[in-house]
Amino acid sequence: MMQPILPIPLAAALAAGAVSAAARHLVRDSRTDAPQMINRLSGAEGSGQPESSAPRKKNKPDEAEGSGPSESSAPRRGNSFLSGEGAEARVSYAPRRGMLRVGIPRFMRILGIVAFAFLLNLRIQRPVPDRDAEFRNIDVLFVLDDTLSMYAKDGRDGKTRMADAVSDCQHIISRLGGGSFGLIKFDNQSLILAPFTQDADNVNDAFLAVQQPDSYYAQGTSLNVPYEDMEELLLSSSKKEDRKCFVFFLSDGEITDGTSLSSYAALARYVDGGAVLGYGTAAGGKMTDGYGYPIRDPETYAEAVSRIDETSLRQLASDLGVDYIAQTQQSNVDAELRMIEASAESIRGNGRTVIYEDTYYYFAVPLFLLLVWELVLLIRERRL
Repeated sequence: MMQPILPIPLAAALAAGAVSAAARHLVRDSRTDAPQMINRLSGAEGSGQPESSAPRKKNKPDEAEGSGPSESSAPRRGNSFLSGEGAEARVSYAPRRGMLRVGIPRFMRILGIVAFAFLLNLRIQRPVPDRDAEFRNIDVLFVLDDTLSMYAKDGRDGKTRMADAVSDCQHIISRLGGGSFGLIKFDNQSLILAPFTQDADNVNDAFLAVQQPDSYYAQGTSLNVPYEDMEELLLSSSKKEDRKCFVFFLSDGEITDGTSLSSYAALARYVDGGAVLGYGTAAGGKMTDGYGYPIRDPETYAEAVSRIDETSLRQLASDLGVDYIAQTQQSNVDAELRMIEASAESIRGNGRTVIYEDTYYYFAVPLFLLLVWELVLLIRERRL
């Protein structure tokens, strides 16, 4: 399992910045070392010291004595060595030598920083057998209404209905730990955010994907949208041996697209319990868009008000064969949870039970050491 720690654009930006810094170091170091090498070579030749112990060749016989040294035998001083063929080779070699001595190690360090940061961001996990884990033989399916009306601000303590619904789901997960959980959310269309899984953290993370729909995207509410996805997951649960399935349908019950509620009675045979949880008030609540502006009725241009429709919610609960609970307080669902806990059987894990452990610390330690190394070098070179 891999879950990124940093958003992908941020990780890409960090990697690009590190590669750019490596390139700048590479060019700067090669440019800095080349003049230093030239000055050292120039100073050595200007002092008259030979570069090798090989004997010099004598002047040619046709050179007259006393006529002065020839152009080839005259000592070269200053930068006049650039005209020599061997010197040209040495000059052309100086940048490459500086690059090898300074640029490549730094370049490799920065590449290491990028690589370890990338692996850290992947959040790689390894499977580990867990013999002490205790599980329950239950599947819990959440069906969450994510339409615009669920963001009306008439929830508990002035919060939105959606905030209360998500909080109640997390409360149910904590009470029924050891079971498998699934999540369906619906607005104009239905989406399975999490199939049944024993990884409760994964389901809790899936709630982060539940966002307020754009008011221009919203096309009204229909409670019939999630039927097919519910049927798919309920069928998958029914095929498991000695397994019970509980459904929690969370909605305000409001239908605004002109349709009527279809029957869910055909799914009742796959449901062993649960509840339809209602949110909102009869007085209603106003909604705002993602920018904080009030949502208005397109016909009257007055601020839109959403009200709970308990008639639809009670009909839905009757079809599924579960109770309807108005969630004016989170504790209202606790009685149902106690019944589920009493009916569930605990199963102790065996060698085939697997959990996942993070391995990011394997990459965090070398990443930290490389960063400290680079920081110390930058301070010594007085670049910070």
